[in-house]
Amino acid sequence: MEFILRHNVLIYFDGESKRRAVRRLYSNLLPGGYLFLGNSESLHGVTEEFHLVHFPGATAYLRPSQAPTGGSLK
Repeated sequence: MEFILRHNVLIYFDGESKRRAVRRLYSNLLPGGYLFLGNSESLHGVTEEFHLVHFPGATAYLRPSQAPTGGSLK
């Protein structure tokens, strides 16, 4: 997929459930694709695989085209 929209889903999960869900989202997202979350959600402390990107009026997480060095899904 080129982009995934998940609004206020991860806020109901515990830490390990968030990590599992984000791993699945990451694996289903094409390199260069975007993950959009709700305003109250963040991947901080969940994964370092995505890059935070700011758009006018929105924030997204970019799956890089190449695997980052040193980053990992926690």
